[in-house]
Amino acid sequence: MAADSLSNQDPDASGGAATGRDSMETVRSGTTAQRKAVAEQASMSTGLVEALVETGDAEVIAALLSNRSIEITERLLLKCLDLLPDSEQVHRAMVGRARLPVTVAQRLVTLASDRLGDEVIARHALPPAPAGEHAELGRKRPQWWSHHMAGYFR
Repeated sequence: MAADSLSNQDPDASGGAATGRDSMETVRSGTTAQRKAVAEQASMSTGLVEALVETGDAEVIAALLSNRSIEITERLLLKCLDLLPDSEQVHRAMVGRARLPVTVAQRLVTLASDRLGDEVIARHALPPAPAGEHAELGRKRPQWWSHHMAGYFR
């Protein structure tokens, strides 16, 4: 199925999101480019979001995470990190989301490179750490994060 035909889909039965059965079939058997086109749709059902995550394809998941119009549950955000814990492409896309649940942010900070971990803190307007703590952040990031940042991503 051509990626440009995805926009003319019938709504699916799960709530009227313009995804259609063809989009689900594309996720199941399409190419990476076709799956990315589905991930970039303006609206989609939760089931389609889950199917896109289940592909385990870093390019597809990064496209989905970069889609600002799609709500992604905490469970699925964590699943993205479980499936691709070393993917900087996925980490970068997740850092760019408007809001992250605290559990996701904590996990992302521990998995991402130091630069991206610091970007999580900066992008989400977190207060600066007390003097000396930034130097320890790389080694103690999970403890520092839990102590100082709980509640900022709610």
